Amino acid sequence: MRYENKEAVSNAIKEYGGNFLQTPADFNVKDEYLLDGISKNDFIKSFKDYRDLISDIYSDMADKPDEYGFILYDKKGNFKSAKQPIECIIWLMYALGKAGEVENRTLVISAEKLSGIFAGKHDCIIKGVNNFIIDKNNIFNKLTGFGFNFSISDFDRIENNFNVTLANPDISVAIKAFTLSWYSDVSFKCDYAGFNYHVFSAGFTEDLPYKHLYIAATASEKTKVYMETVIGELAKLGYKCKNIRHHSFRSNVWMYRCCFFYQENDNIWMNLPAHYAPKHRRNAYLEHLEAMPEKYRSRRLCRGCRKNCANLSVETVDNKKTAYCYPHLHLHNLNQLEDIPYLIDLIKVTFQHKAK
Repeated sequence: MRYENKEAVSNAIKEYGGNFLQTPADFNVKDEYLLDGISKNDFIKSFKDYRDLISDIYSDMADKPDEYGFILYDKKGNFKSAKQPIECIIWLMYALGKAGEVENRTLVISAEKLSGIFAGKHDCIIKGVNNFIIDKNNIFNKLTGFGFNFSISDFDRIENNFNVTLANPDISVAIKAFTLSWYSDVSFKCDYAGFNYHVFSAGFTEDLPYKHLYIAATASEKTKVYMETVIGELAKLGYKCKNIRHHSFRSNVWMYRCCFFYQENDNIWMNLPAHYAPKHRRNAYLEHLEAMPEKYRSRRLCRGCRKNCANLSVETVDNKKTAYCYPHLHLHNLNQLEDIPYLIDLIKVTFQHKAK
């Protein structure tokens, strides 16, 4: 992202660091995260210290963005912001955790894995860090001022395995353990970047309940009740979320076989598009939807933007033939508790109770 001046860069960094969840004095931790013989109590303290350490780094970054490569000047001396992402420190911690193993409170980093992550070759969310971090050596050197010690000095040419130790050795366990949960990948920009400690209450590939997701921590009670209710009602029909897309700290998308919904802060959009319905149940879907209040119906009219369009559909709605553009007539505007029964009834009619 581009910024107009140094103050704008600093404010953006402060805002990003302000999204880190506060770590409580106690929380649930499954045994598989207790690496290198660490106790539960020591692990909880190490994760809190890790979160606070990264928060301190971001505070320093906000005060001195030029020292972290966020400020550049053109040949005429005019300000220009760098392409370096604000997430750079979070990305590096992720890379070290994924590429390292903890041995005696030391992160032993695989040169092959780390180089692959930097180049975007490994199966992880970081795609080509080299293209975004202006000066890796500078960033790593800045970390040494916060208790990190690296056994190598040139991070542009990583040819051999190396060690990472910290002034607080237990933090090495937290760095590695936090990358073991699949939320470090599927929710890198949300639960991982936000230091959601609830991930440790679930196994490496287990789902968290809505109330333990990062986005729930920032939602109103009304939104929490709505989300938990609709998720519960879908579960009663046998539906489980197929995919959650965690786009940012404030927005997630839940994809179901029968519908999807999008949450941004306390704004919710629930949809059951016509193309979700099996072809042989499309008419039943439309008939039931036509009988519902008008506010629940949405149409996208054909704009005539192309000839022989595969997405063109002519439907008879309200006794009139109309050309629609994909996804045609669909359900929308279900963002209140009283709207949920309409969704459930339409799902029952459309899918005949057969959840998949």
